[in-house]
Amino acid sequence: MRLRFLPLLTLSATVSAQEPDTTDWHSYFPLEVGNEWHYEAEFPSPPGAFRYSYRVVSDSLVNDTTYYVIRHCFQNEDEPVKCNDSAYLNRYDEELATIVYRLDPPNEPVSYPPWFLIPCRLDSPFGELGEDDCFFDLGGAFCYGEYDTEWLIGESKAVGTLKGFDSLFGARSFLSGIGFVWEVGDGGGAATSVVYARVGGVEYGTPVVSNEADVPLHQSVIRTFPNPARHEVTLQFSVPTAQQVEAIVYNLRSVLVETRPLGVVPGGVEVNHTIDVSKWPSGLYYMRLIGDQGFSATKGIVVIH
Repeated sequence: MRLRFLPLLTLSATVSAQEPDTTDWHSYFPLEVGNEWHYEAEFPSPPGAFRYSYRVVSDSLVNDTTYYVIRHCFQNEDEPVKCNDSAYLNRYDEELATIVYRLDPPNEPVSYPPWFLIPCRLDSPFGELGEDDCFFDLGGAFCYGEYDTEWLIGESKAVGTLKGFDSLFGARSFLSGIGFVWEVGDGGGAATSVVYARVGGVEYGTPVVSNEADVPLHQSVIRTFPNPARHEVTLQFSVPTAQQVEAIVYNLRSVLVETRPLGVVPGGVEVNHTIDVSKWPSGLYYMRLIGDQGFSATKGIVVIH
């Protein structure tokens, strides 16, 4: 099992003699209307930057349980910002000590993995994890952390307890009072870091993705149906000029799932391509269409089983 170390330029830590505070696990996911987080992900293959944001836009009470609606916006390099409503209602799960989501409508069953794919309980003790601490076998997961950690978000400093999970599937870290701050995927996945956060009305860093109300919902050059999908999903899109197009799929941990050549697509004509998703685990995926004449677009796909 390999323990990954955080970038030195991003993190500085002051270790106190006091035991790290892991009791307030809710603080690692501060769900509150108005909170938002912006991230940058650097993809190694093909190289490029992907920016996305999450904003808690509303909450609702369903069967005496509070759910939070998340609005997701994303931007692939120099493309316009695209936004859509979250496919999920997010909530705290007191029994599992983490965040879980359920599909809308509310009578759908609770789905895993949780938002941001937290593999283990957020109240897990530091050190090796047991079977009861994680939702699936991570092949030697490790939970590490530091008290009074200083984390730089842009030019802003945030201080809290750092909690990280490291496994063969990758590593991801959370800072109390802020939320998800850093991740690196295994197997050629992207390196992701928070660049802006607004939590409880306090701002850190500089926004990189606009998700204001004037950005239209569901704006995309790619349409998918059905979405959510169970067995297969059909892509409907057009390109400005004829070119070779390739579909590249990443999961929410920015790990490469599949690469599929779509052949030559004629310019100015709407085309359909069907992709089998029956073997993909339930969750949210990002599909990037890359053309050899400069075409590029990204679309989120939800898979449920």
